[in-house]
Amino acid sequence: MILSTWQIWVIAILLPIILLLSIPKKIKDSENFTWLGIVILLLPICLAVYCSWFCPNVYYITSCSEYSKKILLLPKSINQTKLSLGNKCYIVNHTDKSILLNTKLYLKETESNNLNTNKAFTIQPQSVFEYEENSIDFIFEEFPISVTAKSRDEAKLRSQITCNTP
Repeated sequence: MILSTWQIWVIAILLPIILLLSIPKKIKDSENFTWLGIVILLLPICLAVYCSWFCPNVYYITSCSEYSKKILLLPKSINQTKLSLGNKCYIVNHTDKSILLNTKLYLKETESNNLNTNKAFTIQPQSVFEYEENSIDFIFEEFPISVTAKSRDEAKLRSQITCNTP
């Protein structure tokens, strides 16, 4: 099952409301209702944590300027490729052209920038690509010259999807 982010938020908001409204009056008058209400209200938080940590993003590229991002909740197969849960993302190329996934490592200022840490992956038309990171940073946008980090010693890996083939 693949859902959009807004669909997950609607479910997360409506689920506890529906559950709280459907509890019989006998249970609402008891002492255990407080604990039951807390558990029901914690359901959206658990759903959000589950979706952000264990559910990969799926990017559907439909043209060189259009894409949609969805979240994979349950394992599924697309074009004979099995999509599974975990800390990764999938790129589904629905265009008739190859697209390019670039990665760039922004190093700290004191390190030599002569290291060849940039990688490029070509994604063929009508195929699915599994990427080991959880999200793509720049889709049809250029890499920035620099990125901010929490500390000066931290290196940052950024990824980009473009329609230009190498």
